[in-house]
Amino acid sequence: RASSGVSSTSRGSAGQYTVNITALADANYAVTVGLGSSTSTFGYYGVTINSSSQFNISNYQPGAGFTDPTYVCGDVWR
Repeated sequence: RASSGVSSTSRGSAGQYTVNITALADANYAVTVGLGSSTSTFGYYGVTINSSSQFNISNYQPGAGFTDPTYVCGDVWR
């Protein structure tokens, strides 16, 4: 529940999130993500780095489409 370096998060639609972070020197960084849900057991997630201060996370469940997980956590590595 900490937000070190995260300036804001937003949900664009089901399973689609944008995370804004304190700007880094450039967009050469990696993001690790963990998603959890008590209702689904299988799915795919993706991370798209947009800039030195923003990335997107998406969560897709086969047969259900984009869905909201119960928990989302992550780290930014540079």
